[in-house]
Amino acid sequence: MKFTKKSILALFFSIVFILPIFTVSAAENKSTLSDSLDANSYCVSLYSSMMQSFKEDFEVSNRKDMFAFEDSDIVQKYEEILPDEYAGAFIDDKNILHIKFVGESNTKKYKSIFAAEDSRVVYEQANVSLKMLLAIQDMLDLVMNDFDIASTMTDEINNGLKIGLLDMSRKEEIIKYLSENILELPVNNLFFEEVSGIKSTASAAPGTNISDKSSGAAHMTVGYNAYKASTGQYGVVTAGHGTSVNQKMYNSSGSQIGTTSLRQFSGTIDAAFVPYASGFTPIASSDFSQIWTIPMVAGQNTYKRGITSGYNTGTLVSGSATGTYDGQTFTNQVVASNLQQAGDSGGPLWTKIGNNNTTTLYGIATFADSNNQAWASYAYNINSAFGISLYK
Repeated sequence: MKFTKKSILALFFSIVFILPIFTVSAAENKSTLSDSLDANSYCVSLYSSMMQSFKEDFEVSNRKDMFAFEDSDIVQKYEEILPDEYAGAFIDDKNILHIKFVGESNTKKYKSIFAAEDSRVVYEQANVSLKMLLAIQDMLDLVMNDFDIASTMTDEINNGLKIGLLDMSRKEEIIKYLSENILELPVNNLFFEEVSGIKSTASAAPGTNISDKSSGAAHMTVGYNAYKASTGQYGVVTAGHGTSVNQKMYNSSGSQIGTTSLRQFSGTIDAAFVPYASGFTPIASSDFSQIWTIPMVAGQNTYKRGITSGYNTGTLVSGSATGTYDGQTFTNQVVASNLQQAGDSGGPLWTKIGNNNTTTLYGIATFADSNNQAWASYAYNINSAFGISLYK
């Protein structure tokens, strides 16, 4: 079987795993729920505990200095920690957590050591490991434009990889390309669909207007407040495709917020950092308490604000998506069912977790797909690339 370099390393580093155990026991579950933790957040906590156990087992099985979960790309490291038999998870519309493994024996094995008695957890058998699906996605990342591929995203609900094509006639070519590199390609788990591509939705507090026009005309949305320690600058983060370095940016009243100092429109982020201009007093944001730094689970509640669509709710569709826009390929993106419209670019996408409904920032909305679903770049990756932190 052939994989990309990243996937080969992932397989090499994850040969040995000690079976993970949830940190939330069945006995603890009842008291946790009785403490008014809502059902969706409760499932997220179980999922997070599982991911943490995968991480800890990886560190036990490998030298710790070879793995820094907090210091590099989220999805790449997510791929490395996964057991070979793990096939994904999702939360359904009744707030039941489904956890999948390849093979009946593995399904029974993990059920016996996870929270098997929990009424909100269901264990299911699947055909293809999530690691394999991510490896296929890695390969397609390199040839998006060559095969007219507009987008790819993991579909953990249906144990597959969605592949959005601008031209459906390229489907067989793509299958042939993958078959030449991967033995026993799981063709039935590749879901092809014709799409029109992802589109820019660009036409100071999070969710308010930010524009390159001194008139303050609607343009993009502020994502979150940030601080750059190396320069002592406070500022805001928004989408990168609506600005450029050294461009002045204004609020809705036409007052200059600041001048864009950092911008990236490639790789894992479409983002820009705009330090506040003289006269703007930095105000710590109470909107978000923390940023999301662990893998996300499909079905997790999501919330978004944009100057056009306003405040809206949805659920996570995929935590690992790739899309092409304006000749650039963006990897490791978030896709949520929240409505995304022109002007919403840069707006915050977040969730609420725990007993106190802690507001946790996923990232900033950047593009919309054919279904007007929101695509977003992880705030974690943005902060890492720009050397900034959430100012709260």
